[in-house]
Amino acid sequence: MPVQLEVGQVLAARYELLRRLTQGATSEVWLARDRASGTDRVLKFLAGDGSGEAEARERFMGIAGLQRELKHPHLLGCAEVFLEPRPFTVCPWLERGDLRTLRGRPWQELLPLLEGVASGLAAIHQRGLVHGDLKPANVLLGNDGRALISDFGAAAPVGSASAALPRSPFATSPQRMRGEPVSPADDVYAFGALAYELLAGYPPFYPQASRERVLSESVAPLADRVVLPPALERLVLRCLAKSTDERPADCLAILEELRNIKSDSAQETAPARVVPKAPVLQAPAETSAAIEP
Repeated sequence: MPVQLEVGQVLAARYELLRRLTQGATSEVWLARDRASGTDRVLKFLAGDGSGEAEARERFMGIAGLQRELKHPHLLGCAEVFLEPRPFTVCPWLERGDLRTLRGRPWQELLPLLEGVASGLAAIHQRGLVHGDLKPANVLLGNDGRALISDFGAAAPVGSASAALPRSPFATSPQRMRGEPVSPADDVYAFGALAYELLAGYPPFYPQASRERVLSESVAPLADRVVLPPALERLVLRCLAKSTDERPADCLAILEELRNIKSDSAQETAPARVVPKAPVLQAPAETSAAIEP
């Protein structure tokens, strides 16, 4: 029989279940109170009783282990992993939601968040992995305002030919549409789609990201929808290029460009430096006395 979870149930002699947040085919997520610290936590459970599907259990535990190992300021960490009453992880409770709440905000507000996403992706790629499902819903807002990449359920080693397609067609690169092995360039494309959605208010090819459009149709210019620096628009559209050769080399290159854009914009908008006027010096009064030889 599946292990049923109920409000008020205490797990690991510490976590009291408060309410269910989501329930899907592979996982069940609850808000819980940590009795030891008095703070709220998010508990993510393997769906079912945790024993029927060995492959699903192995996958769940693998993702949990990955999330514990990937320690980075812009990756959502996993504090603990438990096996009873069924496998579950313990993560921070973030009340500010995800990046979907910031669609259409001024580019100046979004730029630091995009930097954080690029930095987090670079850390994932340095481990030889691809996130595989980057989108605004999978980037949470930390309580301090940082962008935190979450949901590593689609993560796969670089070169994997069996990884599932991203759940969002708007974030699926042409290469993945064609069934090619996963590559960091797929996350670069997804980064471009995420940035486009935040800046414009909706993703490229909205509302219908068909395979044909992704493979052959050019992305509409951002300048038609929002005012932003030309360098930022060029970067986003390059990330969304059909060919991997036309995209930025990696997420570190994206991060460097974003920092340059921020630096350039700061210089352009900085108030002009006020230079104090030099004091007007009075000429010495002429004397009427003759200079004796």
